[in-house]
Amino acid sequence: MDYKRRMRERDKTGRNIILIYTIYIKTNLYAFCSSTLPFLERAEERKSTNNYISKIHLYIQEFTSRFFKNLFYEILIKTMSILRCIEIKDKNIALFILSVCAFTQSAIVSGANNAVLSTIERAYYLSTVESALFLSLYDIANILASPIIGYFGDRGSKAKLIAFSMLGLSLASLAMILPQFLSSSKHFEPPKSDLFRLCHVTNKTNHRIQTMPRKNFYKKIKFFFYASNFINGISSVSMHTIVVSYIERMFKKEQVPIRQGIYFAVSAMGVGIGMLLTGNFLNISAQKNLQHSYLFNSHSYDWVGAWWIIYTLSFILNIFLSILVFHFSPSLSGSSNESSCLALNDFVKNALKITSGKIFCLITLCTTFETFLIKGFASYLTKFFEYQYRLEASKATMIAGGIGFLSFVLGPLTGAYLVKKLEWNARNCAKFVCVILFLTSFAFFGLITTCKQETYAKMDKKILCKCDPNYFYPICFGHKMMFQSPCHAGCLKYTKPNMFSNCLVFSNQTTHMTTCSRPASQCILNLALVSVLSLVILFLSSIVFLPILRVLLESVGEENQSFALGIRSLVNKLFGNIPGPIVFALVLDRSCIQWTVREIGGNRTCRLYNNKSFSLALASMGGAIRFLSALSAFWSLYFLQKQDTLVVTFDAKDQAYKKKFDNDNKFC
Repeated sequence: MDYKRRMRERDKTGRNIILIYTIYIKTNLYAFCSSTLPFLERAEERKSTNNYISKIHLYIQEFTSRFFKNLFYEILIKTMSILRCIEIKDKNIALFILSVCAFTQSAIVSGANNAVLSTIERAYYLSTVESALFLSLYDIANILASPIIGYFGDRGSKAKLIAFSMLGLSLASLAMILPQFLSSSKHFEPPKSDLFRLCHVTNKTNHRIQTMPRKNFYKKIKFFFYASNFINGISSVSMHTIVVSYIERMFKKEQVPIRQGIYFAVSAMGVGIGMLLTGNFLNISAQKNLQHSYLFNSHSYDWVGAWWIIYTLSFILNIFLSILVFHFSPSLSGSSNESSCLALNDFVKNALKITSGKIFCLITLCTTFETFLIKGFASYLTKFFEYQYRLEASKATMIAGGIGFLSFVLGPLTGAYLVKKLEWNARNCAKFVCVILFLTSFAFFGLITTCKQETYAKMDKKILCKCDPNYFYPICFGHKMMFQSPCHAGCLKYTKPNMFSNCLVFSNQTTHMTTCSRPASQCILNLALVSVLSLVILFLSSIVFLPILRVLLESVGEENQSFALGIRSLVNKLFGNIPGPIVFALVLDRSCIQWTVREIGGNRTCRLYNNKSFSLALASMGGAIRFLSALSAFWSLYFLQKQDTLVVTFDAKDQAYKKKFDNDNKFC
């Protein structure tokens, strides 16, 4: 009855608010029209009768400043007063809100940040080292914050820490989009003519170099990106530590696996959706002043898409989610009074207690190898599709995003279902992890399947073309020969977009050359095969995520679960996330066959890879690291079985002593 009465009062309050807003609108409209009528009459006397546009503009401006501004403030105040009275007590609603929080965090950190990296490199002239630092700052901040936030999460208010984390993610998105609105559109200014891309007997490269910005502002704008990802790193800690422990305490033990599976599946869904949305936004041009260029399209290496849209959406959504999390009831976690004892001695004592466990150390080593592999493999999967199959950046991003979406959504749910349905304990989970990791270590070698590569031709020294050696716009003669640019092929004219004629490298002066693309009959099958194989690898990588988590959580006490997850996150970031992309980059760069040097900063960028070497390096790295993670899982299984044997032995001894004690008492 109390619930129905509260619902009637809430509905009545809502109707009263709507009625108040309706009266407010009518009153303000009448007052506004009365106050502005003399103003318009005086304007009509002073100006001619044909100046209606100016009067309409003044009318709209006055209306906006007087009415909508006050209305917005009134709505905001009323909304905040209503939210102040709300308290979320339903556990399933709380799980839904937390899952959406994880979704938005993954969409930005693991999805959008990886997808827009090459775009912001082109837009703001970042070097490869600077873009790598942008990614690494997330992991550095995560490393510094993980143990501290994990420890305080076990002893403080979890809901408030999660809410502040969402506010931090919102602030990070704001810092990310600031360069777009602070920088002038002139820094995208192209040359006045595209003729410098053709063959000329005089040097036309200086014009392009002079048009690029050399202002100090564009050298400092990278710090906005650095600050954004650093804040992301601190704010994301609670998503992987506190929330997991929070769900563990909210639900019954038999309900926890499937609830955590839903949480991780929605989180993984954010990675795929973030990459897919970003891929679509990158098709929207951010360079209106480049549209006159005959080479301006999504295939062009000068293309800069609308990368900032997804960060704007994240900024708004994260603020709303933080307000909802602030209204979580303290009773959700099973206790309204959480411990506030935060002594440094306890911190050190608990850290030593957790890290002294062999099972915890081995399963953490396994997840570190997996983090190293997935971070490096996923970072270069888009580049693999882009260079191996001559795909546009947006299409390669969407394919990689689709693979990540399917695998990281279905994988955790499948793993959670298996754990719950088969009622696996830690030992059974470890067995399953060992089998999956050993089998998939051989699946990586299916990535060796490659497409036939065109012959990369150097410019003939007899051709007196003054070409920019650092300009890369590849064109092909059929599917047999590739040139660095139209100028390097000696092309004198272009007839239509992406079509060139009168190329001096051939005796036939009317030879037509086009931008390079793979033959459909040869590479579509290979692309489909590698896509399916990548899907299987990532799906099986994500299906073991929850079983690994069960082994880790059962290896420590309930009071230290968030702290243990924080320590694991620290180790994974320090030895997995940070070195993973760097080591993969060093290995893959050995297969580069065409380097260009940026005019600003003098940084080298690889423009073309040897397909066979690239795929072989990716496959061998993936297989070797996966085998090491499988080996770590095997040793954790060994100690689990040994621990179970000891427990059974001690139980048998206890039973024997108890039986002997009963017999002695009976004899007495």
